[in-house]
Amino acid sequence: MALVECEKGHVYDDEKFPACPYCMNSRKQKGIYISVTKKKERRRFYIAGWLVETEGREKGKDFQIYAGKNRINQDVCIVYDPRGNQFYAVPETGKTVYLNGELLMKPAVIRTEDRIACGEEIYEFVAFCRGKKRWK
Repeated sequence: MALVECEKGHVYDDEKFPACPYCMNSRKQKGIYISVTKKKERRRFYIAGWLVETEGREKGKDFQIYAGKNRINQDVCIVYDPRGNQFYAVPETGKTVYLNGELLMKPAVIRTEDRIACGEEIYEFVAFCRGKKRWK
């Protein structure tokens, strides 16, 4: 999957769509999309890490983490700061959230193998970007 950003800021998979499906800066004629968006203007988003549900309704499901705010569910977000090369767990309104068994009341730095619990769901975090490893 290759996520790109169109000139209006929409993010989409350019392997599935030849043009932004949200704003459709294109016309559909006989099943063919004619794009007016230039490929050079697209910005790629790279995976920075993953959150894997280890217990709960969707056990085994992974959530890809990109730069910026990544909402996992209504209770917690994972934020990746590419400048500082740090990940943060940020509690949202809703259920009580725990980080490694401790109540999470404010944003906290997370590292590989940290566990986040929200209700019945438990997630384990895996960082791809860490130490000197980061996207340029």
